[in-house]
Amino acid sequence: KVYLPDLCYLALSMLSRELGYSSRCILHCSAVVKGDAGVLIVGDSGSGKTAVSVYLMLEKGFDFLSNDRTIIGQDDGVPTILAGTMETRVRIGSISRYLPQLIPYLPDDAERAAKEWSRKLTIDDKFAELGIKTRSLAKLRYVFFVNTHNSTGSELVIDPYPAEDRDYGRLITLSYISESVRAPG
Repeated sequence: KVYLPDLCYLALSMLSRELGYSSRCILHCSAVVKGDAGVLIVGDSGSGKTAVSVYLMLEKGFDFLSNDRTIIGQDDGVPTILAGTMETRVRIGSISRYLPQLIPYLPDDAERAAKEWSRKLTIDDKFAELGIKTRSLAKLRYVFFVNTHNSTGSELVIDPYPAEDRDYGRLITLSYISESVRAPG
């Protein structure tokens, strides 16, 4: 039997292959932009990529480009964030600590849900109400690596570089960006 997640995975694989023919790729990351500076937020699943991007949009005036899957390529030899997925779901457990603006949108069972790491709140349908602007294209200027770690503080910490570079996905991302930056043009 073939299930919907299997079909989605196959479609994503086929799209990735086709994009590769035109020097583009799909990355598992979030992307935001401020002014003309596009920012990729890269990290492992569950590391806080979405929470960081939503924080930057709500608190620091960044605009939304994509969440979870982002297509990057080149525009006249310059690394560019071209497109991505819109759906934005934030883990309920991170809202009260880092994103208090979202508390009014929490479900009635939010206290119990906060203890369940997998429960999320969908917010992309609330962007306009929250004052979040969306954009569709930006030159890539920065890449932030987000790592989840235990902390007793209440501040959101963004690690500019991973503590250990064992993640193959990060190496591929860095390699692609490096090749794009060095490309003639």
